[in-house]
Amino acid sequence: MLFNRSTARRLLPALCALFMTACANLHAEDSLGLSVSNVNYSGTSYDSALAVDPVTDQSAGGEAAMAYGAGGQMCCYSLPPQWRPGIQVEVRLLKEKVGKTYQERAYEQDVWIKKRIEIPPYQGHPSTLWIVIYPDQQIAAYATNYDPSNPNWPGKIKGWPVPSVEYQRKLWAQALAQKKELLAYMRQGVADPKTKPASLPAMRQTITELEQAIVNLEKSKP
Repeated sequence: MLFNRSTARRLLPALCALFMTACANLHAEDSLGLSVSNVNYSGTSYDSALAVDPVTDQSAGGEAAMAYGAGGQMCCYSLPPQWRPGIQVEVRLLKEKVGKTYQERAYEQDVWIKKRIEIPPYQGHPSTLWIVIYPDQQIAAYATNYDPSNPNWPGKIKGWPVPSVEYQRKLWAQALAQKKELLAYMRQGVADPKTKPASLPAMRQTITELEQAIVNLEKSKP
């Protein structure tokens, strides 16, 4: 059959549909293909959260696990179609890099936390392998079609993460410091005789907005 543009346009919807269901049908005869996601109930962020098959060393997932946050869904991790005792996954968490600039972070050494976990009985009709990070730094993994908002969620903490007051204050302090730094920079620019006069009105307006934003932030300390 001649494969031309017209043929491609007719086949494209079918090809897209096959791609979108790839995880669900991965090795459908002898395994389940699950997407991988994460939920982090702790105040520690990680640059990556991977699910790794201890036998094949194949990895899936990889999204960041932000403090008190949750990742999206990535493809794909294979599990036996029927749960049995002893099914394990190795969770690998990449510690967050602390450099302030891209250049600083690029030279930091990758530090991975690795933990092999036994997966408990599947819940519902498993479609996602959840990597779960608890406040005590314990790690769990669940194969389920429920997310943390569902009453059937198998995790020991129910619901989505709620930032602690300590963490909220940390973010507040960072935001306040950033705005004060920018304010100082803008004031320096206005005072600089080399600054073009045409730029001064917009800069002064930015200074006024920053000053008000700082006042509002200082009033809203968690």
